[in-house]
Amino acid sequence: MDWTMKTLLTALAVLLVSAVARRGGRRLAGVIAALPMITAPTLGWLAHEQGPAYAASAAVGSVAACAVLAAFALGYGLAARQRGIALALLGGLAGALAAMLPVVAASARLVDALALALACSALALAALPATGLPDAAPLAAPRPLALALAAAGVTALIATLGPALGSFATGMLSSLPLVGASVVLREHAGAGPEAAAQFLRGYVWGLFGKAAFGAAFALLAPRLGAAAALALACGCAAALSALKPPCRLVAPPVRPLHQPD
Repeated sequence: MDWTMKTLLTALAVLLVSAVARRGGRRLAGVIAALPMITAPTLGWLAHEQGPAYAASAAVGSVAACAVLAAFALGYGLAARQRGIALALLGGLAGALAAMLPVVAASARLVDALALALACSALALAALPATGLPDAAPLAAPRPLALALAAAGVTALIATLGPALGSFATGMLSSLPLVGASVVLREHAGAGPEAAAQFLRGYVWGLFGKAAFGAAFALLAPRLGAAAALALACGCAAALSALKPPCRLVAPPVRPLHQPD
């Protein structure tokens, strides 16, 4: 499938998701931003061009990448409470780098990748600072068209370069947080660290759905084919992301970080 079709189809998917996110508030936007908007079409293109087995192997890399994304969210959320945007971003990158070694070690088997992704996501959700903001607080989302085109371009590039990169690198790159990182930076700059933390809590919960998507695709694609595997994996991700996190994973609300005098 050529670059034009890959770009247009992926851009359309991101635009539809962005429209839903802008109406649902920060928490829902975070959940949606974590969904496999880039991973799913990338795996679809890879299965079409390289075969279901190669795409399934790349899906294992995308599952392992959820641990890196959870570490990024935790590092950013903790640093944002006391620091500015630049240092918060460095905190997120430091967390992601710290998770890379165990992620590489766990990427050889799906069960190891899934266990690490779920453990890191649970830890991040429990440790991220809670806020007193309502879940339906309005979202200051970035320009959806520019974001959609950027995500589509990255999807087409990764799917095209996949054979040269290898399945693990392809799966990792297909999980780049283009949507999540751009939104959290915008929220932090426009509404403060509490807004960023609220978005990140939804984002980390969405990573459970993303990990479920990758695991389901890796298991089903070699047996059922890419189309059926994508449909069932997307259903798993949507069903899990629609649930509310267990109470033990949610910290109690705290006072706002900045109180008026």
